[in-house]
Amino acid sequence: MKKLIFKTAFITFGVALIFLIAIFGIVSFSAPVAMMEFTASLGLDGISGDYAYQAYASTAGGEKLSYLVRAFEISVENGNNRTARSRFEELFGEDGSERRTEFEEFCREWKPGEDGDVSVPFQNYSYRGYLCGTAANVYYRLAKTEEAKAKAFEFAFAQTPALDCGNSPVRYLALESALAHDAEFCVDIYERLQSDEYERNEAYGQIEDILKQCKNFDKILNERSENE
Repeated sequence: MKKLIFKTAFITFGVALIFLIAIFGIVSFSAPVAMMEFTASLGLDGISGDYAYQAYASTAGGEKLSYLVRAFEISVENGNNRTARSRFEELFGEDGSERRTEFEEFCREWKPGEDGDVSVPFQNYSYRGYLCGTAANVYYRLAKTEEAKAKAFEFAFAQTPALDCGNSPVRYLALESALAHDAEFCVDIYERLQSDEYERNEAYGQIEDILKQCKNFDKILNERSENE
């Protein structure tokens, strides 16, 4: 009798488990936005990011890129730099492409939350600067060669035609390399900023201050000056 009871209970549990897995699978594929929000509420940020990417892939209309941005941001926050790079490049698109046009429009139309908090200590905040600056940092972290670091450098400057906001891509990269104690790279950024292309405004001064905080910055800069 006991064996029959245990067997029945085991079968019932197995059927219920299969049913729950089936329901979970159906919801995952049919309602990725709901799953994105649900997993985020549980603190499962990595899984939430994957659902955000799935929502992007299955959504059309105005919300489409916002899901891809969220997937990119979560990848960065979790230190998944390779995934972040892939998602940003899909978001940014090729120069002159329809996706690049969509990206630029998305950044222009972005507005902070209802409370006005953009969670950054900058005035004159640029959402485009934030996305491209974060991407520049991702490229820098992934760089294993001087050539790869140079690409991160050129990307940041290409996306900073002028220091007209408080959070330009160059500022993000300056802070990232200063925190990494990469004095050579910091001096590279500093020397590039000496171009007449960049106004000596408040944003310039802030970036300069960041770079000069890097250990051995003055030493490397002086050595280069002496060798000229």
